[in-house]
Amino acid sequence: MRKSRGRGFRLHFPLSRAGGWLGVAVLMAATVSGASGAAAAPSAGYTASLIPTGQEGFASAVNPVTNRAYVTDFAAKELSVIDGSTNGVLETIALAAYPHGVAVDPVTDTIYVSVATTTLTTGPAAVDVIDGTTDTVADTIALPTGSWPLGIAVDSTTHSVYVADYLGSAVTVIDGSANAVIATVSTGSGSRPRNVAVDAASDTAWVADVSGNVFAISGASNTITQTISFAGRSAEGVDVNPDTDTVYAAIGNTPAVVVIDGSTGTVITTIPVAEAIYSVAVDPVSGAVFASSPYGTAPDVNGTTWVIDPSSNAIVDTIQRGGLHIAVNTTTGSAYVAAFSAEAKAAWVLTPAAANALSPLISSATAGTFDAGASGSFTVTATALPAATFTETGQLPSGVTLSSAGVLSGTPAAGTGGVYPITIIASNGVAPTVSR
Repeated sequence: MRKSRGRGFRLHFPLSRAGGWLGVAVLMAATVSGASGAAAAPSAGYTASLIPTGQEGFASAVNPVTNRAYVTDFAAKELSVIDGSTNGVLETIALAAYPHGVAVDPVTDTIYVSVATTTLTTGPAAVDVIDGTTDTVADTIALPTGSWPLGIAVDSTTHSVYVADYLGSAVTVIDGSANAVIATVSTGSGSRPRNVAVDAASDTAWVADVSGNVFAISGASNTITQTISFAGRSAEGVDVNPDTDTVYAAIGNTPAVVVIDGSTGTVITTIPVAEAIYSVAVDPVSGAVFASSPYGTAPDVNGTTWVIDPSSNAIVDTIQRGGLHIAVNTTTGSAYVAAFSAEAKAAWVLTPAAANALSPLISSATAGTFDAGASGSFTVTATALPAATFTETGQLPSGVTLSSAGVLSGTPAAGTGGVYPITIIASNGVAPTVSR
């Protein structure tokens, strides 16, 4: 039995891919489900903290039962395992090939990672099956020849795994209990499925197609039951609120979130955003819908995440941290973003808070040059909210100092020419501090 945030006690059964919960079974006091009564609302703000992984994140997933997050490190062919209580990396798991998508079955504590070659080729493609209790690869499921798998999702009621096959114009269906491919659902010639989400309440898999469609696949028959088309618009990501049967599609080329009534396939509204987005994530408990982009505006170039209130379908917050993929822990309300950023080489965790705050990230060059005997300066910059202060360790040439604002300045004394390795630390009271 779990105490839901601000809603009394509920007996829950894990049903959705994102670890959402459906239905009330026992009333122990005045109880309100996430789908009725007073409308849930996103947090007033979020604290965005850096989780260094050492690689550019590609996709993310969360197990709310174990409070662990998973981020694929594409270049290193690894999966980072993050402890949600400390937001530190517990393990890095070597994978068979380059990872694209990751999904979790919280009932069985199994993690599924789609892996393939780096290019659009017909090379080997598979799904690595990881035991969440041991953090080891327990099995590898070969996908049909010619597959290039991207997004992946799990129905934790049926333990069906759905893999978006970008090159095969199809969705591959895997029986997670047997680790075997049981069906291939064609999405039509010319389609390019990129991402997939599951609504366990309706036994439906929703598929985002970059050729301009969102498909609904019946889990009972493994057939397409709905096609929602957006002429000339690239559907890059998708997620669903199982409490309301509302589907959210991330549109990349004309950046927006399209809101769809899942029961009828009717487009409810379109919410424009400022940058191309590749992922959306829904927290049915808090009512927050997150849309994330790896792009941002200088000086905040480390992506952007928008928070949407589903009651108004309006953007209520803009967080200057984002990435290629975002996933929500529905127990804590925190969102984990795979930060596809050469500068960050990390994941972000967005934690509900009273107001927005950003842990520092140093964005300036790693070296500066001064001339002995001449006045000079070099400014260290960092994106942070509130603004960061700077300190340094290591020997500076005589006559040069670092201000708390990050300015190295002064006149190096004659005869002090040389290389001075130092470490600069940026901090603002929002963990973690960063150094360069």
